[in-house]
This record gives sequence, structure tokens and C-alpha cells, in this order.
Amino acid sequence: MHEIPALKSIAAWVYLAIFSSLLGFSAFTYLIRHTRPALALSHAYVNPVVAVLVGALFAGEAVSRQEVGAIGVAIVAVFFITSARVESVAEPATAGSPFSIEAGQRCE
Repeated sequence: MHEIPALKSIAAWVYLAIFSSLLGFSAFTYLIRHTRPALALSHAYVNPVVAVLVGALFAGEAVSRQEVGAIGVAIVAVFFITSARVESVAEPATAGSPFSIEAGQRCE
């Protein structure tokens, strides 16, 4: 039969499930609102690199040449994303301009 996990294990799981999700979602929401989407989504490239490095440093996991190459590609990709120039965004259409729609006006 299966044993019920210890209370300490359950508490750790609940803590990670709630607070890490809350922290991660809050950070992602902040980034989406304050940076361009490509920069905000660059965490998808960085997280696996950090995971491999943490595993190698703290758990003694072996890192293959393919993984080193993939880490290099990810770092270069993040470099290009973060160093890309962004063109200024056009101002929203003002009332009365040919591209604005007044309240109640139909788009045809």
C-alpha cells in the first residue's frame, strides 16, 4: 500500500505550488506590462540554462557537449533579444482622426 506523505513534505509542496506560482506569475505580469513581449518571454530561454547549471553545481549532474552547445545557443539568443533596437510605437489615434472610431460608430 501507499504511505501518506509526511506533513513536512505536503507543506513544502503547497508552499512551492502557491508561492512560487504567485511569484512567477507576478514577475511575468510585471514584465509583460513594462517591457516588450520578446524580452518578457526570454525567460523561456534562460530557465533551462539555470536549471542545468544548478543541477551541475549542486547535484553533481553531468553536462554533455550537446547541452553546453544548447546553453551557448540560448545565451546568444537572449543576447540578441535583449540588444535588439525597438522602433517607437505610434501614438494611438485621436478623436476626429480618420483612424479613430467614436462611441456608437459602426465599422464598415
